[in-house]
Amino acid sequence: MKKIAVTISSGKLVIEASQNSKFENLQLLLTNHVQSYYLSKEVLSVEDDAVNYRFTLDLGQILSAMVDVQQPDDVTTKFTMMHQYTYGRLQI
Repeated sequence: MKKIAVTISSGKLVIEASQNSKFENLQLLLTNHVQSYYLSKEVLSVEDDAVNYRFTLDLGQILSAMVDVQQPDDVTTKFTMMHQYTYGRLQI
């Protein structure tokens, strides 16, 4: 990703990112060993060399759904933010 801006507003995680246009199907997800949550994606603009996105995640909904019955109450569950994409193919 070329640039990234992260904010939390009205209970939503908002990530604005710019990705090289050679990469396609960009997705962001919050994941741990049990659960994965994909962020909603909106394309803001398409430029010659980059695509600008806005990703959102409703934290209230996710926090209420994050129940890991395999962990004791005093253990903190850690999540990782990951990105997935495919590399565009050269068209001849």
